Amino acid sequence: IDHLGNIVWQTNYVEGWYDIIRTNDNGYIACGNWYIVKLDSGGNTVWLKSYFSGFPRYYKTIITANDGGFLAAGVIVDFQYDTSKCLLTRINDTGGVVWEKKYRLDNRHAGIECITSINNGYAIAGNTDDTIINNGVFSNTFFGRTDNSGNLVYKKIYFTDRSEYMQDMKKTNDNNFILTSQRLQLFINDSSYAKIFVTDSLGIIKREKNISSPDEVVFNSLITISNGDIIFAGEADFIASGGRDDIYIIR
Repeated sequence: IDHLGNIVWQTNYVEGWYDIIRTNDNGYIACGNWYIVKLDSGGNTVWLKSYFSGFPRYYKTIITANDGGFLAAGVIVDFQYDTSKCLLTRINDTGGVVWEKKYRLDNRHAGIECITSINNGYAIAGNTDDTIINNGVFSNTFFGRTDNSGNLVYKKIYFTDRSEYMQDMKKTNDNNFILTSQRLQLFINDSSYAKIFVTDSLGIIKREKNISSPDEVVFNSLITISNGDIIFAGEADFIASGGRDDIYIIR
């Protein structure tokens, strides 16, 4: 669409996509389940590659790799009853696999939701949980760092007393990170809110703020703007007994 919201071109696919970015050739690249598709500037398919390996894999996000090509991140299961693992797939400009990395976090289920380039590697964020549920805690969010080859060199898990799910992460100009996650209700009348937090380069939380509503609120994405402010976008339900979800944006 253009800046007035008018449709410039439209392309339809059977599969849904989780993420799309602009590429250096003014085209686009998008990822979803086990597919990655390259589009030209008019939305025409340049190539579409399937990376299906017999069991589920989901590419949640894609970026331009530090050394060229692209890096897709998500979650994979290699066999039935396998523990889900973080997945990084580095591809070249035509979709060929250069390398692929998979890892758990302390033998916990894990998957990547967000990735961004940093010096000498990448910062990742996502979700992880124990195979044995303790005290009703199902999921925790995590922050991590890898080298340029996708090897995990650092991780920090944010343990809480409620399930939380990572939604988005961006790097700020001062080499901090801004993240947003959703805290779920554990029981009726329990609090549910969107968490916004700023961390240093190692994921140590420096500031945080909870945005609540009578029923539910979640920010699916965020952007930083030139003056340092941050815009969060998602949805919220402001009726305690349950009602309609409203588009919700805050700055």
